[in-house]
Amino acid sequence: MVAVSHLVFVDESGNSAPGPAISSLWVCAAVAVPFARVRNLEIRLSQVVSANFHPRMKELKGTVMRQNLLHTRTLDQAAADLCGLLTEFETHVWVSTTRAGCRSLQGKGIVFHEPKEIARQLLLERINGFLNLGNYDPASWLIVWDVSDVRELTDFSASVASFENAYTGGPVNPRLFPLILGGLSHDWAGLRLADIVSHLGLHKRGSDLGLNETNSAKAGLFATHVWPRLQKDAGGRTVGWKAWD
Repeated sequence: MVAVSHLVFVDESGNSAPGPAISSLWVCAAVAVPFARVRNLEIRLSQVVSANFHPRMKELKGTVMRQNLLHTRTLDQAAADLCGLLTEFETHVWVSTTRAGCRSLQGKGIVFHEPKEIARQLLLERINGFLNLGNYDPASWLIVWDVSDVRELTDFSASVASFENAYTGGPVNPRLFPLILGGLSHDWAGLRLADIVSHLGLHKRGSDLGLNETNSAKAGLFATHVWPRLQKDAGGRTVGWKAWD
């Protein structure tokens, strides 16, 4: 029997609405966590949240981090603690970004026009490529999505089920399950961490492009605490970030 070695938690930010603000972006983030350590991650994340945020915060989300900080902590300290879990739990992290009006993605027999479809394709290509290199063979990976957004869950599940590499025409790696596990973010620490990564990534890309409503402090947090933890190739180059315009 082949085991599942990792759960891949996926979260998205932005809505690809036309305009000069960060709402024009679409950001996909994937955080792959060793299956055997998923329960312990829940414990550790709860500890980090208690040490940095007010108990009134119902659920950790990037959008409410600042207003729920304890007066004894800074946003930089909280981000350092949260992103430190990415290293502590030996995660693999990928982020892909697109924006309204971006060019289409074309490949062997496929064409994507919508920003969110392109971002998802780029994210899946990187996860799939990582498995194609033989990493964790023969164990399988299973994607977990926040089931609270049922429409997007349906769309993303279809993207995974129909995935093929845009440049090689190759199919999805058989070790990446073509079915999506839906979960509630308050039950999955991995989903809450992926939310932080995608939210900070939204502001990082907004800062790169000089978009309105970008929070420069959050963009800096991504550069300092997330970027060093993005997936790297065998040569040490960062391959866990893909921006498409």
